Amino acid sequence: MNTIYKSLNIKNIIRTSFLLSPFSFLLFTPAFAQDTLYVWKGGNVIYQRAMNQIDTIIVIPPATPPPPCSGTVSDLSGFIYNMVQVGTQCWMKENLRTRRFNDNVVIDHLPENVQWSLNTTGAMSYPDNDPNNANPYGAYYNWHAVMTGKLCPTGWHVPTLEEWDVLERYLITEGYNWDGAVSGNKIAKSMAAISPGNRGTWVEVEMEGTPGSTTDFGEIIRNSTGFTVHPAGNREANGVFGILGLHTYFWCYSPDTPWLKYMMYMSVDFGGYNTQKGNGLSVRCLRDN
Repeated sequence: MNTIYKSLNIKNIIRTSFLLSPFSFLLFTPAFAQDTLYVWKGGNVIYQRAMNQIDTIIVIPPATPPPPCSGTVSDLSGFIYNMVQVGTQCWMKENLRTRRFNDNVVIDHLPENVQWSLNTTGAMSYPDNDPNNANPYGAYYNWHAVMTGKLCPTGWHVPTLEEWDVLERYLITEGYNWDGAVSGNKIAKSMAAISPGNRGTWVEVEMEGTPGSTTDFGEIIRNSTGFTVHPAGNREANGVFGILGLHTYFWCYSPDTPWLKYMMYMSVDFGGYNTQKGNGLSVRCLRDN
């Protein structure tokens, strides 16, 4: 965040008076050693100091607050995404499915397994090679596409592991664990999309607090964050597709070691580990500060 400030050199000022806010102002006359700086607010002096004890005055205005996290954002392929606020972060509510980088360059679409496995540049594909799966699952991108820094729309970016961790800590401490605890990572259900039985949802399993369970106490917290995670699967580095409904994997922006965050149909946590550059994974974009 940029800070705009005014720096005033006392030696160059004869007499100055200026408004700090609708209710306060500075008045000082540094022409003589006995002069004093006064800061007034609401008709009262709230600070005073002899001018010969001051070299410089810096006035910093209030920071401009970020725009509200509401409405939609679009990519250069024309796809439109809703936003969701989680703590101090503004996220896309859906997985990315763009076919273009934000400089309008087309991303290579590689449907064939051999093409995918041999590729070492930015590329994309669709779950099960079906473009219709882009809704609700989004598209898959390899690490090379993520590392261009041009995958998300302008003003947005692929989150780092640290930024994912900010999301995780917020949800844990604010009571989004399925059992209401404020420690331990049991937040998957609060991020997971609609219940099993509909398109884009999780394989059913009778395990408390998991995205795949619909009969436990934790069902009340399902997708309470609004993050709306669907089990989008993945594509392995050899080109083979994972099974829809079982899991989802999100890329982290990690230049040194490829890293992902994951959610499983039969696990309560939102975890992470390092992975292969050639894997095809989902992307969630985070708005710049």
